[in-house]
Amino acid sequence: MENAESFTVPFTVTGGTFGEDYTIAGQTSSSGTISIPPGTTGTAASEIRLTPIGDQILEDDVVLTISLGEPSNGISTGYPLAASYTLTIANDDCEYVEAEFIGEAGAREFYSNGSQYPVASSPDYVVNFVSLGNNVLQMDNFWDSGWIVNININPATSTVTVPLQDIPGGWHVEGSGSLNSCTNELLISTRIYNDDGTYDDTNDNRYRF
Repeated sequence: MENAESFTVPFTVTGGTFGEDYTIAGQTSSSGTISIPPGTTGTAASEIRLTPIGDQILEDDVVLTISLGEPSNGISTGYPLAASYTLTIANDDCEYVEAEFIGEAGAREFYSNGSQYPVASSPDYVVNFVSLGNNVLQMDNFWDSGWIVNININPATSTVTVPLQDIPGGWHVEGSGSLNSCTNELLISTRIYNDDGTYDDTNDNRYRF
């Protein structure tokens, strides 16, 4: 039997945090309504579409429950199906282990003009990382120039900060980025400039361990 008029069904999603763990298409919070168009037969044609929000934070799986309220036209919710549904957003992140980011890494740079160094057909150049303690790493060959640069790691947010540093010869560098503990990669966007104003650009640096 099909409905002659459209009606709405309220719903609420519990578990997890809206806007941090997931979003819902067309909604601004964890609760809302879906509209059932006239002429619908059997299962409602409308959907509640949840999209997980990716991050790089190691955390537990998130269990969500979608509960349907009473429809605006007074029919019974759920029957002969269910009025609530449970689903799980599985964690897909890895724990940060500092030792995985120590030692030799392959480095490559991507510039604002679309070029990269080394060129695509050449292998990455080598950078060695050591630990200075307190989540501070030091690299020995930044920009393939033998420059020594320190970076700060925040394991809780999987982010990287390059504090403003002076490089011999009147050069300076600063930046920020992220780390991926599953693939053991650092991705850092750095601003590099010199005192005489002949160079000032931002490029992306990728390091693979």
